[in-house]
Amino acid sequence: MSEIICTRCGSTHCKKNGHIHNGKQNHRCKDCERQFVMDNEQKIIPEWIRSMILKLLLARIFLEVEADKMWGFVGNKDNKQWIWIAIDVHTRNVIAFYVGSRDKDAVRELWQKIPEAYKQHAEFYTDLYDTYVGVIPEKRHHRVSKQSDALQSH
Repeated sequence: MSEIICTRCGSTHCKKNGHIHNGKQNHRCKDCERQFVMDNEQKIIPEWIRSMILKLLLARIFLEVEADKMWGFVGNKDNKQWIWIAIDVHTRNVIAFYVGSRDKDAVRELWQKIPEAYKQHAEFYTDLYDTYVGVIPEKRHHRVSKQSDALQSH
């Protein structure tokens, strides 16, 4: 067994000091009190493995998003502002929002703020307002009336 040498002061007066979170042996120097792990090399996961993990996770998770708008005014009733919001149906987390006008440019701004994983994999539910058409990809865009049970069942 090789001699344990302190990584700070170089002393050989070291003792075992439990284990760290991943099970590796922790040591403590008796001279400088430094705690250290002899083989503390970090394991970096390559990007291709990260990508595969994300794809596998997304294959098991069915992402659904509700997008809608509401209005309010700032200062006076002539200064109407629209709040566009996208919410993850399952977690109820707001994944994106935009404050602005009530036109297709506002929907594009909201779409740009939506995380890429949702853009690529989620099903989007909106009301029948035409500004969503052509911005949200048609194959994942579900237009639902406000009275429909489709949105309430999610």
